[in-house]
Amino acid sequence: MYQFFKIEGYAPKGAHKKNSRHRKPSIGDIVAELVRAPHACSHVSTPQPPLILYGCDPREIPAMAIARASGAFDKRGHKLRCDSPVAVFGVATWPIPCVNLDADPAEREKYLAWRGDLIDVLKRMWGIDLVCVAEHTDEPYPHVHFCVMPQLPPDRRLTIAAVHPGHRAASDASKAGRNRKEQKQAYKAAMAGLQDRYYLEVGAKHGLTRLGPRRQRLTRNEWGDQKRQARALAVAREKYAKDLEVAAKRQLAELLAAIERNTELEVAAAKAASDERVSKIKQKAAGYIARLGKLGQELQSELEAKERIIACKDDENAAMKALLAHHGLSPMPAI
Repeated sequence: MYQFFKIEGYAPKGAHKKNSRHRKPSIGDIVAELVRAPHACSHVSTPQPPLILYGCDPREIPAMAIARASGAFDKRGHKLRCDSPVAVFGVATWPIPCVNLDADPAEREKYLAWRGDLIDVLKRMWGIDLVCVAEHTDEPYPHVHFCVMPQLPPDRRLTIAAVHPGHRAASDASKAGRNRKEQKQAYKAAMAGLQDRYYLEVGAKHGLTRLGPRRQRLTRNEWGDQKRQARALAVAREKYAKDLEVAAKRQLAELLAAIERNTELEVAAAKAASDERVSKIKQKAAGYIARLGKLGQELQSELEAKERIIACKDDENAAMKALLAHHGLSPMPAI
């Protein structure tokens, strides 16, 4: 099983193809296929609406793109052309047929785990520029579409390079004075880097290979060895993650136990010190009372009343600690 992950930039109106009267697909064309508009999904035998996994409804994307493009300028300060790309659409495919996922709960769990990791990495890659993630399961293989749209900056200079790594690398090369060949090489290197990142953060974790057999020119046996290696790597990563989680929980429990022991010792020491101070104060007070006679007796009565109040508070604190212990809780240490 090898990974399939692809992105491409699109404009509100498709640009003319080279040496042709036809235009490239526009944002509207891509969204129509994504939402399974009747005129745009003839390749699907029984089209079903997509499941929105994150962000907005795909049908909102064309108006959103037009609104941002209408108030934007290009790098030269001119009004942005209608065929300038302002959104990136991508797709990632899981290489197990949908019928297998429906028939085998274990295979479906693997797919859902891959899908969750894919969405996480898309959020890390694009953040707030990720506007929509949707799933299709009405074709032979399940796949996830996503849309990324750059924010309109304060200077209104809108460029697809803000969200497309290939265009960004080519733009940086151009600014550095590189020629067109070098800009193209920078574009390819950035797109290969995008595939590498997807492989490292998602593909390898789920047993996918970085390249397919044709691209690597492998024999059937070599391709089989590479698939087995990818599966073994995925199993090893899963076991490592579980072992790491167990070790982390054990260390956390030991740390909490140590904190609780230290807290009990500190509370006991503080109580002993407090009792000692109270005893000394009582001794001094008794001396003063003895010397003051009748006034001393009144003070003695008042002191005894204070002691009874303190005793009641101690009883309340003890009852509260017992209630917390009954519910498996420990009193929070003073900070």
